[in-house]
Amino acid sequence: FTQSGIEVWERTDVPWMLSHPRFLPGDDEFVHLELVGEWRTGTRYIVTRRADRGDEGRRSKPLAAEVSEWALSLDGALAACRHTVWVHVYPLRADFTKPLATLRNTNRKEFTGIAFHPGGKYLAATSNDETVKLYD
Repeated sequence: FTQSGIEVWERTDVPWMLSHPRFLPGDDEFVHLELVGEWRTGTRYIVTRRADRGDEGRRSKPLAAEVSEWALSLDGALAACRHTVWVHVYPLRADFTKPLATLRNTNRKEFTGIAFHPGGKYLAATSNDETVKLYD
């Protein structure tokens, strides 16, 4: 992107993006969720791409389930993906082929939202049982 707003690159081989791309701090990569296949039955991935050309950097193994929401820590080190009673946390600076942690709600209620603390140390998760859980 230049001051004149001239497009730098365009790719037509990118599967459907499930999320808005988010740049990783201090890096020339952005991260997003991709869907390969149909909406209900397709496979979802976390993918990093180079900002200068759009080339794929890293791709997670298929995510455990349909992602309802995701959050990125401000330092770009972690991504959390929420689905029903599960939250899967992936490291983005290392090999993220499997979750670093898998959190399950302690009751049968679903998680309704997730957010990282600005320092990245804590993950807050709200639930439809009117609770907030804080994970270290």
